[in-house]
Amino acid sequence: MINFNVVYKPEEAKALDVEIFQCQAVDYDHAEEQCENAYPECCILWIDNELDPQETLKNWFSTTLE
Repeated sequence: MINFNVVYKPEEAKALDVEIFQCQAVDYDHAEEQCENAYPECCILWIDNELDPQETLKNWFSTTLE
């Protein structure tokens, strides 16, 4: 199993109000599935396997601003 951080937006959240779901999964699809199971109405924005959740946010922001 690999550590994953899933950046997601809760259903009722405003535009930039995002959360990070941390899990262990076999791959990206499995991490996405776990997040969707925990938060069924969420919108998944980004998934990576950085150890630090703050690095995950930096990665997501850097790609969304390009």
